[in-house]
Amino acid sequence: MKKFKEHLIDLFFTVEFLRYFVSGVVATLVNVFIYMLMSRWLGLDRWYYSDVPAIILSVLAAYVLNRLWVFRSSAEIGEEFFRFIGSRLTISFVFEYAGIYLVRHVLGITTEFFQGTLDIGKLIALIFVVLANRVSGKLYVFRKQDPVDAEALMLQAIQTIGSAKKFADNDHSDRAARLYRALSDPWRDIPAFHVAGTNGKGSITSYLAHILCHAGLKVGWYTSPYLERFNERIRVLDGAKDLKRFDEDFYFGEIPDEAIVRLIAKIEKAARQVVEEGGIPPTQFDLMTALAFLWFKEQKCDVLILEVGMGGRLDSTNVIEKPLASLIGALGFDHMERLGSTMRAIAGEKAGIIKKGCPVYAYAPEDALISDEDASVAREVLEKQCAKLSAPLSFIGYGDFELLSHDFTGQRFKTTKAEYHTKMLAPYQPIYALMAAQAALDTKLADEQAVKQGILDCTWPARMEVILENPTVLLDGAHNLQGCLGLRKSLAELSGRTPIVFVLGFLEDKEHRKMLEALLVDTDYKVAAVVGTEPQDERRFHAEDLVREAQELMGDQGEEVLFQSFTDPKDAVTRAIFIAHERDAMVAIAGSLYLAGEVRPFVRSLNRAKNAR
Repeated sequence: MKKFKEHLIDLFFTVEFLRYFVSGVVATLVNVFIYMLMSRWLGLDRWYYSDVPAIILSVLAAYVLNRLWVFRSSAEIGEEFFRFIGSRLTISFVFEYAGIYLVRHVLGITTEFFQGTLDIGKLIALIFVVLANRVSGKLYVFRKQDPVDAEALMLQAIQTIGSAKKFADNDHSDRAARLYRALSDPWRDIPAFHVAGTNGKGSITSYLAHILCHAGLKVGWYTSPYLERFNERIRVLDGAKDLKRFDEDFYFGEIPDEAIVRLIAKIEKAARQVVEEGGIPPTQFDLMTALAFLWFKEQKCDVLILEVGMGGRLDSTNVIEKPLASLIGALGFDHMERLGSTMRAIAGEKAGIIKKGCPVYAYAPEDALISDEDASVAREVLEKQCAKLSAPLSFIGYGDFELLSHDFTGQRFKTTKAEYHTKMLAPYQPIYALMAAQAALDTKLADEQAVKQGILDCTWPARMEVILENPTVLLDGAHNLQGCLGLRKSLAELSGRTPIVFVLGFLEDKEHRKMLEALLVDTDYKVAAVVGTEPQDERRFHAEDLVREAQELMGDQGEEVLFQSFTDPKDAVTRAIFIAHERDAMVAIAGSLYLAGEVRPFVRSLNRAKNAR
């Protein structure tokens, strides 16, 4: 009884109810006005000329008032709107017609009671409608989900993905396809760009997304891995207006938690069906890719940008039968335990995304910071696969543009056709920009103006990203030898005479000795300090071992270098900034995308604290 009383008070004795009452009066006045306009003043006294328009228009007015003013809802409009319309129409029709019948035919009260000026039956019915709609709005339409429960549901959804195997035991190319078929192949009928490569995938997808949004398209953007939160993987941006918000807020456009929870439940059911029918259990990436496909279909995207998770041939994204184009970034050595230890094997896996007759844009292997022999092999593999499938192939490298300027504001470069400006700092970024530009132009999805603006606006976190000024702190996702060689080249061009304090954290299964050598030995810049740290992952390479190895490699070159280690990346960054102030140096953070994801929000918080002073 006490609980019932509390619910009753919450429903009818709060400020929210007063707002609701006012909105109800407004909606009722709309209803009565339209009814009298149609029936009395225009002489359209049939119910479908009077009652129906009155009900529908009053319901629409009520929704706007309830969402914006009464309940101040921030939920997704789509589902909420249909709940509201369904509830309101049901209540309105049932109560009005039941009420009118009761008053007119059971109680015998007719319109003559008021000398024909107003239908008393309708007025009484509307009172009940207002009360019933209050209960429905509070408990059903605009119900507020408990944030604790929402968080728990999201955690459960992520755990569902995490409980699946990371990799399949065998090469079953049909594994992911069976899952998608059980979900009615949500990827079909949406044109897609497919992006693979050892390095540069994220940058290529970002250039494409920026170009296509400036072309006015609604873009579904799937990337891997995430830096800070799972939702980053799946993003929808609708044209330049959304792009502007994304460039101001990296979280904008992400798939919402509610959608993840809802769609993972659907995917889990489909996965069980696949297994029951004798199929292989989907992997983590199969589930994530299915989630992306379902969300992109729901959002009615015009075009998709799909980044391969690993390799290409057996990747979960490789169900795409006829991509608009396949783009292959710089080839190098990474994930060799899965892809093979030779360039021929690795290039073969990446070339697995090439489809019959579909154009291919590839990073010129000779510019990919690999040996001449490996570059020759990579070129041969890609050329043979394209020839076999009659796929037009374009290699793009440093020879395809002229660099006009390069500093911390970005790079200006030109081709024989146009001049461009990118804010992305690494020297190889113009290549990725031109790969995306050529693909967008050749498919006629963007014009030259959209290309220029897209390249200019393009941003992508942890790619030679300046995350702090005074001192300058650069964050780079270099996590393999090729990435570290690229970072070395970037620092040599940008640092000038400014010494560099490195914050480095590697995973144990990487070529950490070669990576350290690339960054620290015989460089064209001065190393002021090496601060070792550890990405928060079970595969982390211990900070003390990293520093010890760095000291051994540098030998006499490291006599004036300060070496320190911290297990906590925050402590490492804090110390590095202090050293940079002391030695008039800049800070470069690299070694792992896991490390980048941990460090980036921490440094942003330092920025906010600094600006607040």
